[in-house]
Amino acid sequence: MVWLLIIGAAILILILQAELKRGAARHERFEKDFKAAFEEIKNIGHLEIAEQLALSMNEALHYEYMEKVNSEFRDKFPMMSQSQAALYWREIQRYLLMASIFKSMDMFNPKVDELWHSMLNYQDEYQQFCKDFAGCEIFHHPKTELVYKPFERTFFDFCYVQLFSIDNSSLSVWGPFFKEGIGQVYFSEFMNEDLSYLKDKYMRKQANLEIIRVFETFVSKIKNSKLEDAADWKNLYRYNNDASYAYLFFAQTDDCDYQIHCKHIFGDDSLPHSHHSHHEGLSGHDGDTGHGGSHFGSDSSCSSCTSCSSCSSS
Repeated sequence: MVWLLIIGAAILILILQAELKRGAARHERFEKDFKAAFEEIKNIGHLEIAEQLALSMNEALHYEYMEKVNSEFRDKFPMMSQSQAALYWREIQRYLLMASIFKSMDMFNPKVDELWHSMLNYQDEYQQFCKDFAGCEIFHHPKTELVYKPFERTFFDFCYVQLFSIDNSSLSVWGPFFKEGIGQVYFSEFMNEDLSYLKDKYMRKQANLEIIRVFETFVSKIKNSKLEDAADWKNLYRYNNDASYAYLFFAQTDDCDYQIHCKHIFGDDSLPHSHHSHHEGLSGHDGDTGHGGSHFGSDSSCSSCTSCSSCSSS
Protein backbone atom coordinates (compact mmCIF):
# COMPACT_ATOMS: atom_id res chain seq x y z
CA MET A 1 0.00 0.00 0.00
CA VAL A 2 2.82 2.36 0.93
CA TRP A 3 4.60 1.56 -2.31
CA LEU A 4 1.47 2.41 -4.28
CA LEU A 5 1.29 5.80 -2.58
CA ILE A 6 4.96 6.45 -3.30
CA ILE A 7 4.56 5.46 -6.96
CA GLY A 8 1.41 7.61 -7.26
CA ALA A 9 3.19 10.60 -5.71
CA ALA A 10 6.17 10.12 -8.06
CA ILE A 11 3.88 10.01 -11.10
CA LEU A 12 2.09 13.16 -9.91
CA ILE A 13 5.42 14.95 -9.47
CA LEU A 14 6.50 13.93 -12.98
CA ILE A 15 3.21 15.20 -14.42
CA LEU A 16 3.56 18.52 -12.59
CA GLN A 17 7.17 18.90 -13.73
CA ALA A 18 6.17 18.18 -17.33
CA GLU A 19 3.34 20.72 -17.12
CA LEU A 20 5.70 23.35 -15.68
CA LYS A 21 8.14 22.73 -18.53
CA ARG A 22 5.34 23.01 -21.08
CA GLY A 23 4.12 26.21 -19.42
CA ALA A 24 7.63 27.69 -19.43
CA ALA A 25 8.11 26.75 -23.09
CA ARG A 26 4.72 28.21 -23.96
CA HIS A 27 5.51 31.52 -22.25
CA GLU A 28 8.92 31.62 -23.90
CA ARG A 29 7.15 31.24 -27.25
CA PHE A 30 4.64 33.96 -26.31
CA GLU A 31 7.49 36.32 -25.42
CA LYS A 32 9.29 35.59 -28.69
CA ASP A 33 6.09 36.09 -30.70
CA PHE A 34 5.33 39.35 -28.91
CA LYS A 35 8.80 40.74 -29.52
CA ALA A 36 8.46 40.04 -33.25
CA ALA A 37 5.00 41.66 -33.39
CA PHE A 38 5.66 44.61 -31.07
CA GLU A 39 6.09 47.32 -33.71
CA GLU A 40 2.97 46.18 -35.52
CA ILE A 41 1.02 46.17 -32.24
CA LYS A 42 1.97 49.78 -31.46
CA ASN A 43 0.62 50.96 -34.85
CA ILE A 44 -3.10 51.47 -34.18
CA GLY A 45 -4.07 52.87 -37.59
CA HIS A 46 -5.34 56.22 -36.33
CA LEU A 47 -6.39 59.16 -38.47
CA GLU A 48 -4.63 62.53 -38.34
CA ILE A 49 -7.06 63.91 -35.76
CA ALA A 50 -5.78 61.34 -33.20
CA GLU A 51 -2.07 61.65 -34.02
CA GLN A 52 -0.88 63.29 -30.81
CA LEU A 53 -2.93 61.05 -28.53
CA ALA A 54 -1.68 57.95 -30.35
CA LEU A 55 1.90 59.12 -29.81
CA SER A 56 1.20 59.68 -26.12
CA MET A 57 -0.25 56.18 -25.85
CA ASN A 58 2.83 54.73 -27.54
CA GLU A 59 5.05 56.44 -25.00
CA ALA A 60 2.89 55.40 -22.04
CA LEU A 61 2.51 51.70 -22.94
CA HIS A 62 5.79 50.08 -21.93
CA TYR A 63 7.10 46.89 -23.50
CA GLU A 64 7.50 44.95 -20.24
CA TYR A 65 3.93 45.67 -19.15
CA MET A 66 2.47 44.77 -22.53
CA GLU A 67 4.49 41.55 -22.71
CA LYS A 68 3.11 40.33 -19.35
CA VAL A 69 -0.42 41.22 -20.37
CA ASN A 70 0.01 39.56 -23.76
CA SER A 71 1.18 36.27 -22.21
CA GLU A 72 -1.72 36.25 -19.76
CA PHE A 73 -4.21 37.02 -22.52
CA ARG A 74 -2.90 34.24 -24.77
CA ASP A 75 -2.98 31.82 -21.83
CA LYS A 76 -6.72 32.45 -21.66
CA PHE A 77 -7.07 31.66 -25.38
CA PRO A 78 -4.47 28.94 -26.08
CA MET A 79 -5.57 28.47 -29.71
CA MET A 80 -5.08 32.17 -30.51
CA SER A 81 -2.08 33.11 -32.64
CA GLN A 82 0.00 36.21 -31.98
CA SER A 83 -1.32 37.81 -35.17
CA GLN A 84 -4.85 37.38 -33.82
CA ALA A 85 -3.80 38.76 -30.43
CA ALA A 86 -2.24 41.75 -32.21
CA LEU A 87 -5.63 42.56 -33.69
CA TYR A 88 -7.18 42.75 -30.22
CA TRP A 89 -4.24 44.87 -29.06
CA ARG A 90 -4.98 47.34 -31.84
CA GLU A 91 -8.62 47.56 -30.84
CA ILE A 92 -8.11 47.88 -27.07
CA GLN A 93 -5.71 50.77 -27.74
CA ARG A 94 -8.28 52.39 -30.02
CA TYR A 95 -10.98 51.85 -27.40
CA LEU A 96 -8.88 53.35 -24.58
CA LEU A 97 -8.05 56.34 -26.76
CA MET A 98 -11.78 56.98 -27.22
CA ALA A 99 -12.38 56.35 -23.51
CA SER A 100 -9.77 59.00 -22.66
CA ILE A 101 -11.75 61.60 -24.65
CA PHE A 102 -15.40 60.85 -23.97
CA LYS A 103 -17.27 60.65 -20.67
CA SER A 104 -18.44 57.10 -21.20
CA MET A 105 -17.75 54.53 -23.88
CA ASP A 106 -19.40 51.12 -23.97
CA MET A 107 -17.50 47.97 -24.91
CA PHE A 108 -18.86 45.77 -27.71
CA ASN A 109 -16.44 42.86 -27.99
CA PRO A 110 -15.81 40.25 -25.26
CA LYS A 111 -12.21 39.46 -26.22
CA VAL A 112 -11.20 43.11 -26.34
CA ASP A 113 -12.82 43.40 -22.91
CA GLU A 114 -10.86 40.33 -21.76
CA LEU A 115 -7.63 41.98 -22.88
CA TRP A 116 -8.62 45.05 -20.86
CA HIS A 117 -9.16 42.75 -17.85
CA SER A 118 -5.63 41.39 -18.33
CA MET A 119 -4.28 44.94 -18.34
CA LEU A 120 -6.22 45.71 -15.16
CA ASN A 121 -4.75 42.65 -13.40
CA TYR A 122 -1.44 44.54 -13.19
CA GLN A 123 -2.94 47.39 -11.23
CA ASP A 124 0.17 49.49 -10.61
CA GLU A 125 1.28 49.32 -14.24
CA TYR A 126 -2.23 50.05 -15.50
CA GLN A 127 -2.63 53.09 -13.26
CA GLN A 128 0.78 54.41 -14.30
CA PHE A 129 -0.09 53.91 -17.97
CA CYS A 130 -3.36 55.83 -17.54
CA LYS A 131 -1.62 58.62 -15.65
CA ASP A 132 1.10 58.97 -18.30
CA PHE A 133 -1.36 58.74 -21.18
CA ALA A 134 -4.56 60.45 -20.02
CA GLY A 135 -3.59 62.18 -16.78
CA CYS A 136 -5.82 59.96 -14.62
CA GLU A 137 -7.19 56.43 -14.50
CA ILE A 138 -9.62 55.17 -17.13
CA PHE A 139 -12.09 53.17 -15.07
CA HIS A 140 -13.64 49.87 -16.08
CA HIS A 141 -17.31 49.39 -15.15
CA PRO A 142 -18.37 45.76 -15.73
CA LYS A 143 -21.97 44.72 -16.25
CA THR A 144 -23.41 41.60 -14.63
CA GLU A 145 -24.80 40.51 -17.99
CA LEU A 146 -24.73 41.57 -21.63
CA VAL A 147 -27.01 44.53 -22.26
CA TYR A 148 -28.45 45.47 -25.65
CA LYS A 149 -27.45 49.11 -26.21
CA PRO A 150 -28.20 50.28 -29.76
CA PHE A 151 -27.79 53.99 -29.01
CA GLU A 152 -24.45 53.53 -27.25
CA ARG A 153 -23.31 51.40 -30.19
CA THR A 154 -24.24 54.16 -32.63
CA PHE A 155 -22.30 56.66 -30.51
CA PHE A 156 -19.32 54.27 -30.47
CA ASP A 157 -19.45 54.08 -34.28
CA PHE A 158 -19.90 57.85 -34.62
CA CYS A 159 -16.70 58.47 -32.61
CA TYR A 160 -14.69 55.55 -34.00
CA VAL A 161 -15.09 56.51 -37.65
CA GLN A 162 -13.72 60.04 -37.05
CA LEU A 163 -10.63 58.76 -35.21
CA PHE A 164 -9.55 55.51 -36.89
CA SER A 165 -9.37 53.76 -40.21
CA ILE A 166 -12.02 51.14 -40.92
CA ASP A 167 -10.88 47.93 -42.60
CA ASN A 168 -11.68 44.23 -42.58
CA SER A 169 -9.89 43.84 -39.25
CA SER A 170 -12.11 46.49 -37.64
CA LEU A 171 -15.21 44.74 -38.98
CA SER A 172 -14.03 41.31 -37.81
CA VAL A 173 -13.78 42.59 -34.23
CA TRP A 174 -16.68 45.04 -33.89
CA GLY A 175 -19.06 43.73 -36.52
CA PRO A 176 -20.89 46.08 -38.91
CA PHE A 177 -20.76 49.78 -38.14
CA PHE A 178 -23.92 51.92 -38.09
CA LYS A 179 -26.13 48.85 -37.98
CA GLU A 180 -28.40 50.68 -35.54
CA GLY A 181 -28.50 53.98 -37.45
CA ILE A 182 -26.23 56.58 -39.02
CA GLY A 183 -26.24 58.69 -35.86
CA GLN A 184 -28.09 61.61 -37.41
CA VAL A 185 -28.99 62.98 -33.97
CA TYR A 186 -25.32 62.98 -32.93
CA PHE A 187 -24.25 64.55 -36.20
CA SER A 188 -26.87 67.31 -35.90
CA GLU A 189 -26.02 67.93 -32.27
CA PHE A 190 -22.28 68.26 -32.92
CA MET A 191 -23.00 70.39 -35.98
CA ASN A 192 -25.39 72.82 -34.28
CA GLU A 193 -24.63 73.02 -30.55
CA ASP A 194 -21.86 75.26 -29.23
CA LEU A 195 -18.53 73.87 -28.06
CA SER A 196 -19.08 74.51 -24.35
CA TYR A 197 -22.35 72.56 -24.43
CA LEU A 198 -20.71 69.63 -26.22
CA LYS A 199 -17.77 69.61 -23.82
CA ASP A 200 -20.08 69.55 -20.83
CA LYS A 201 -22.21 66.75 -22.24
CA TYR A 202 -19.67 64.51 -23.94
CA MET A 203 -16.06 65.25 -22.96
CA ARG A 204 -14.40 63.48 -20.06
CA LYS A 205 -14.21 65.85 -17.10
CA GLN A 206 -10.62 64.91 -16.21
CA ALA A 207 -9.34 65.55 -19.75
CA ASN A 208 -5.84 67.02 -20.00
CA LEU A 209 -4.94 69.76 -22.49
CA GLU A 210 -3.94 67.28 -25.17
CA ILE A 211 -7.27 65.46 -24.94
CA ILE A 212 -9.18 68.76 -24.91
CA ARG A 213 -7.46 69.75 -28.16
CA VAL A 214 -8.43 66.45 -29.78
CA PHE A 215 -12.05 66.87 -28.67
CA GLU A 216 -12.10 70.43 -30.04
CA THR A 217 -10.65 69.23 -33.36
CA PHE A 218 -13.21 66.42 -33.45
CA VAL A 219 -16.03 68.95 -33.03
CA SER A 220 -14.48 71.38 -35.51
CA LYS A 221 -14.17 68.69 -38.19
CA ILE A 222 -17.90 67.97 -37.98
CA LYS A 223 -18.96 71.63 -37.75
CA ASN A 224 -16.83 72.56 -40.76
CA SER A 225 -17.81 69.59 -42.90
CA LYS A 226 -19.30 70.57 -46.24
CA LEU A 227 -21.17 68.26 -48.55
CA GLU A 228 -19.04 69.20 -51.54
CA ASP A 229 -15.81 68.43 -49.63
CA ALA A 230 -17.12 65.15 -48.22
CA ALA A 231 -18.23 64.12 -51.73
CA ASP A 232 -14.62 63.09 -52.47
CA TRP A 233 -14.90 60.40 -49.79
CA LYS A 234 -14.28 57.55 -52.28
CA ASN A 235 -10.74 58.68 -53.05
CA LEU A 236 -9.98 59.39 -49.41
CA TYR A 237 -11.20 55.95 -48.38
CA ARG A 238 -9.33 54.25 -51.21
CA TYR A 239 -6.12 55.99 -50.18
CA ASN A 240 -5.94 55.07 -46.47
CA ASN A 241 -9.23 53.48 -45.31
CA ASP A 242 -10.34 56.86 -43.94
CA ALA A 243 -14.12 56.43 -43.78
CA SER A 244 -14.74 59.64 -41.84
CA TYR A 245 -15.63 61.63 -44.95
CA ALA A 246 -17.88 58.84 -46.20
CA TYR A 247 -19.77 59.17 -42.93
CA LEU A 248 -19.93 62.98 -43.17
CA PHE A 249 -21.21 62.71 -46.73
CA PHE A 250 -23.92 60.18 -45.98
CA ALA A 251 -25.01 62.01 -42.84
CA GLN A 252 -25.85 65.00 -45.04
CA THR A 253 -27.44 63.35 -48.08
CA ASP A 254 -29.98 60.75 -49.17
CA ASP A 255 -27.73 59.35 -51.89
CA CYS A 256 -29.65 56.51 -53.55
CA ASP A 257 -26.44 54.46 -53.85
CA TYR A 258 -25.86 54.75 -50.11
CA GLN A 259 -26.66 51.14 -49.21
CA ILE A 260 -24.20 49.70 -51.72
CA HIS A 261 -21.34 51.97 -50.65
CA CYS A 262 -22.25 51.63 -46.98
CA LYS A 263 -22.09 47.84 -47.04
CA HIS A 264 -18.68 47.99 -48.72
CA ILE A 265 -17.21 50.27 -46.06
CA PHE A 266 -19.15 49.69 -42.85
CA GLY A 267 -20.08 46.00 -43.18
CA ASP A 268 -22.72 43.87 -44.86
CA ASP A 269 -25.35 44.41 -42.17
CA SER A 270 -24.95 48.19 -42.01
CA LEU A 271 -28.29 49.98 -42.28
CA PRO A 272 -30.08 47.32 -44.35
CA HIS A 273 -33.24 49.35 -44.96
CA SER A 274 -32.49 53.05 -44.53
CA HIS A 275 -29.59 55.11 -43.26
CA HIS A 276 -32.07 56.95 -41.04
CA SER A 277 -32.82 54.17 -38.56
CA HIS A 278 -35.93 54.03 -36.39
CA HIS A 279 -33.59 54.41 -33.41
CA GLU A 280 -32.29 57.78 -34.58
CA GLY A 281 -34.81 59.97 -32.83
CA LEU A 282 -34.01 58.47 -29.44
CA SER A 283 -30.26 58.67 -29.38
CA GLY A 284 -28.29 60.84 -26.99
CA HIS A 285 -25.80 60.50 -24.13
CA ASP A 286 -25.58 59.83 -20.40
CA GLY A 287 -29.25 59.07 -20.04
CA ASP A 288 -30.45 62.27 -21.68
CA THR A 289 -31.78 60.45 -24.70
CA GLY A 290 -29.55 57.39 -24.55
CA HIS A 291 -26.82 56.26 -26.96
CA GLY A 292 -26.47 52.58 -27.61
CA GLY A 293 -24.49 49.40 -28.17
CA SER A 294 -24.51 46.60 -30.73
CA HIS A 295 -24.28 42.78 -31.03
CA PHE A 296 -20.91 41.14 -30.48
CA GLY A 297 -19.05 40.16 -33.63
CA SER A 298 -18.43 36.74 -35.08
CA ASP A 299 -15.53 36.04 -32.70
CA SER A 300 -17.82 36.02 -29.68
CA SER A 301 -18.77 32.65 -28.23
CA CYS A 302 -21.26 34.12 -25.77
CA SER A 303 -23.47 36.17 -28.05
CA SER A 304 -24.05 36.99 -31.69
CA CYS A 305 -25.12 40.51 -30.71
CA THR A 306 -22.80 43.27 -31.93
CA SER A 307 -24.91 45.84 -30.06
CA CYS A 308 -24.53 44.21 -26.64
CA SER A 309 -22.23 45.81 -24.08
CA SER A 310 -20.28 43.97 -21.37
CA CYS A 311 -18.79 47.03 -19.69
CA SER A 312 -18.18 50.76 -20.07
CA SER A 313 -15.49 53.31 -19.25
CA SER A 314 -15.40 56.54 -17.28
